[in-house]
Amino acid sequence: MSLKKQHGQKIRNPHVMPNAVLGSRSSSTPPPPPTLLEKVMRSVTRASPEKEVKLFVDEAHPHYGETRGSEFYVNEARLRKEGSTGDFVSDMQLGESLHRLRDTAPEWHSRLQKAAADDPAVQQWKRRSYDYVTGKAPDEKGRYIPKDQREERPIEQWWDVSRFDQVVGGFLLGGPNANLSTMRGWDREKLPFGTKFRRELENFEKALGRTPPPVRRAGETLGRMPRR
Repeated sequence: MSLKKQHGQKIRNPHVMPNAVLGSRSSSTPPPPPTLLEKVMRSVTRASPEKEVKLFVDEAHPHYGETRGSEFYVNEARLRKEGSTGDFVSDMQLGESLHRLRDTAPEWHSRLQKAAADDPAVQQWKRRSYDYVTGKAPDEKGRYIPKDQREERPIEQWWDVSRFDQVVGGFLLGGPNANLSTMRGWDREKLPFGTKFRRELENFEKALGRTPPPVRRAGETLGRMPRR
């Protein structure tokens, strides 16, 4: 059927999209890519309340948190009872997600690993910590770790799998005023994060969009020291 004018107006072809509609579709923009912090934290999701009860109550799991696959577990009641404040669950999620940093942000994982390996102060700290967790040396108060809790893995495996991301998390989440009560002994002004490693940790913190904690005031207590 041919198109004709009625009262001076052209009848639109019903099979042709109006220009305004075409323009609105072509100008639509995709959602922005996730930030580095989102990429890292989205690698884990919190387990259901039923699963957490089973782990921390029924099975009497001794730790404050655990990551199994892509799920992280939080003993929220225990952390709150022991003085955790603020959005400590989100801090816990970030800490647990650091276990997967090698996959979520491999370039940052490599940069941080290299900086730690090249920093003598960090390597000395690494050795002292390993001597403690394997029962070869006492802590600063002369106490040895119980035999049933001693580390059995070789030092490099222990560092790569467990200790490295714990140290990164300590820098990011720790401090006398930390939300997590368990992180208040991780004072970045006192612990030996070295020079090269500290610089790269600060770069990582900035890339995540996190604000450094306030500097500890004179006379302020440090709270619980981290497990070495």
